[in-house]
Amino acid sequence: MEKSISLCILFLFTVLALPATAQSDNQAGEEAQIQKPRPLVEDVFTGEKDDLVQSLKAIQEWTQHFLSDNEGDIDTETGAHMVEDLQDYYSEDMALEIYNQFHRPHLMEPDDFNDYIEVDSLLHRDIDSVEVAAKNDGAIVHMKTSSVEDGAGNRAYFEETFALNYDSDREVYVISGMKSEQTK
Repeated sequence: MEKSISLCILFLFTVLALPATAQSDNQAGEEAQIQKPRPLVEDVFTGEKDDLVQSLKAIQEWTQHFLSDNEGDIDTETGAHMVEDLQDYYSEDMALEIYNQFHRPHLMEPDDFNDYIEVDSLLHRDIDSVEVAAKNDGAIVHMKTSSVEDGAGNRAYFEETFALNYDSDREVYVISGMKSEQTK
């Protein structure tokens, strides 16, 4: 009798735990999906600077995820599909350069770190200040950022510059340059 009660209780716990486990697995899978951010349009410059920073962070997060995890239908010779998707946010040259960095590293000079584009820099740094300067066909976004302190209390400081050009055909701004430089 005690054995059957123990088995019933074990069965009951197992049945009750299954939906919670399936739900948590499902939520974990959903969290791994990064939604494609909306393109940069004029209103991102008229709002708060934080809105612009959040938009740039979303683009960087999507880019990192897209390039690292995307197993989609691409032309393995040219990467055309991926480059076209990157062009939603980047100029044609910048999209190709970013694609090559991730999927054709042999085209990059291995010792020349100036060629490396840090596509996820804003995700790992605190934003200390933001300045936006308009230019004829776009804008320059200049940020001062700093890294999260390490265990010894050290902080690294950076200057980050994003060049944005206006694409009049699509009526969006695309990133034509990203540069991150450590200042101290």
